Amino acid sequence: MSAPDAAAVQPLTPKHLADLRASGLTDATIAACGFHSLTDAGAIAQVLNWQYPAKKLGPCLAIPFRDADGKPTGYVRLKPDQSRQSDGKAAKYESPAGAPYVSSSPAHVGAPVRHRAADLHRGRRRPTRVYL
Repeated sequence: MSAPDAAAVQPLTPKHLADLRASGLTDATIAACGFHSLTDAGAIAQVLNWQYPAKKLGPCLAIPFRDADGKPTGYVRLKPDQSRQSDGKAAKYESPAGAPYVSSSPAHVGAPVRHRAADLHRGRRRPTRVYL
């Protein structure tokens, strides 16, 4: 698993920003969490540990995970604009191939709450939404 190359990290696309705001996140929370967009198929493949460019996914919302101290772990989950099919269902989120699951703590809450958020965490942006 690897974080995207700094040159590949872009500001949020209008679609991704609207999606985050529709989830109830403020601009301050979005910035604190480090959400960003990836549009380069090669950079997306790098994050997902794929051998070939991820052209079919289109732009992706990158969701960086943080440890209990709020520091980036290097693990990034992606929400592609064009989900691929997996077992007959749309794969709404993509995780790095071969990487173990990593729990994330919200960037905007104190340490005691972060630990509780880790207990409740079931993936995606859920801890961020729970503790707004």
